Amino acid sequence: CICFNFSIFGIGSVQINGEEYYEIYNEDDLFEFAKIVNGCSKYSRPYPNLKANAILKNDIHVNEPYRSWQDPDSRPWISIAYDSILNRYSNPTFQNAGYKGTFDGNNHTISNLCCISEKSDNVGFFGKIGRQGTVKNLTIKNSYFSGVRGAHSAGLICAQNIGKIENCFVIMDLIDLNQFPNTKSIAGYPVRRNSGRFDVYVYRPDNTPIIPRIQN
Repeated sequence: CICFNFSIFGIGSVQINGEEYYEIYNEDDLFEFAKIVNGCSKYSRPYPNLKANAILKNDIHVNEPYRSWQDPDSRPWISIAYDSILNRYSNPTFQNAGYKGTFDGNNHTISNLCCISEKSDNVGFFGKIGRQGTVKNLTIKNSYFSGVRGAHSAGLICAQNIGKIENCFVIMDLIDLNQFPNTKSIAGYPVRRNSGRFDVYVYRPDNTPIIPRIQN
């Protein structure tokens, strides 16, 4: 791995084997990266950058100092590759498109995310991971997502996956095992056009495995 660090647009990035990766150190970086992918950042306007790569550099607890996602003053998450944003573009390249880059969690944890949407049917940390997209080495902890059909529109890592999810973990206090009728449910419940690959572990906070491994 050959790495070169530099800063672009005020956001730290690194070259890894010839590819640019945004470096995510804190909550603000995380939200800015979502905006870059979705085309809502001043650095990516007027179009989404669905091929943007990122590497997580720290564990991130959203809404410090440990504000609950149930707090009305908490900072709401906007899913990466969020269909309600992408579908507003007339260019079919962006409509119904998924994330096409690589998001490397670098074995770090993101916790306390909350996204409640009455407009989207694809809600999660990622809304949709496209065929060229990869999410790996990431833990999502104690987060809540609800879409236009409640939890049935939401996923923990992503709502809809046709790409790759590798070596990812979910840690939750409350997980309804009825939401896992088959091995594909972790990427989106219920499974909708999910033809991707994933390798996910599900645990309680005390490290008790709820589902030791989900793989296809």
